[in-house]
Amino acid sequence: MRLGLTLFLLLAQLVLAACTGRGDEASRHGKPSVTRDYGYVIGDVLPMDYRFELKGDEIDPSSLPPVGPLNDWLLIRAYHIETHPHREGDETRLHVDYQIFKGIKAPELLTIPSLSFRLRAHPESTVSTDPWTLTQVPVIPPDLTNEDIEPHEGLGVGLIDIRPASQRLAYWFSGALLIILLMLFRKHLQQRRYRPFQSSQAKIRAAFREGSDPQTIMEGMRMMHRALDHTFGQTLFRSDIPAFLTANPGYESAKAPLQDFFILSGRLFFESDPMSPEPQDLAQMISLLGHCVRAEREQL
Repeated sequence: MRLGLTLFLLLAQLVLAACTGRGDEASRHGKPSVTRDYGYVIGDVLPMDYRFELKGDEIDPSSLPPVGPLNDWLLIRAYHIETHPHREGDETRLHVDYQIFKGIKAPELLTIPSLSFRLRAHPESTVSTDPWTLTQVPVIPPDLTNEDIEPHEGLGVGLIDIRPASQRLAYWFSGALLIILLMLFRKHLQQRRYRPFQSSQAKIRAAFREGSDPQTIMEGMRMMHRALDHTFGQTLFRSDIPAFLTANPGYESAKAPLQDFFILSGRLFFESDPMSPEPQDLAQMISLLGHCVRAEREQL
């Protein structure tokens, strides 16, 4: 009796171990999700889903085969891994897009090989997909000979009419160029209309009035300098007077007064104890101002 019970328990353990082993083995093999196994041709894409129960583990993506040719007739275009929760445990799905690139003249039986890869938590453990067999058929009927095959002329690449786009681009550039030219012309008119001597004439005359204090006279001299600088286009020094007259010939009659102006300016601004300008000096400055206002009006 005791021996029979012992044999019964041993048999039960063996059956349980066998069942458990088959369950673990089944959980580590993914079966393809496709159903059609006939009628594939060159260029066909075969999307396949393999399902695994990895009991909390994950597939190591680095152990997957690289995207590209897998053998002499099949390549992997893409793959991705997804995890879907279930009541019994998470299910891992490996999606693989295969593509046939082999051309044939007669039907052939082909087998998608098994893919093996590692697990992250247990690198020593591997999972694999089940191989799958399919039939590829030729695109050209097998009873045709090479002499019977007449390839069609290439469709060619249709020409695109770019004239509307070119016209729009030309209109855009023309409009942009016109706007730029108008802005430059407006700036030129503003520069021509601005008369520095005419604009500051009243203030300069008031500064050079007889009896003005030295600070007022010096402010009048600064206004004269600014007007001359604007007319010359840069800071005008005494040594630049010949170049100034060459660029602005209308001021030629003011050559001597300009020299006197710079002499008086140097005395007022740079001498340590400058003397106040004499009345005749102020009269010369007002005369120079008159020369400059007339030359400015004639030049513009």
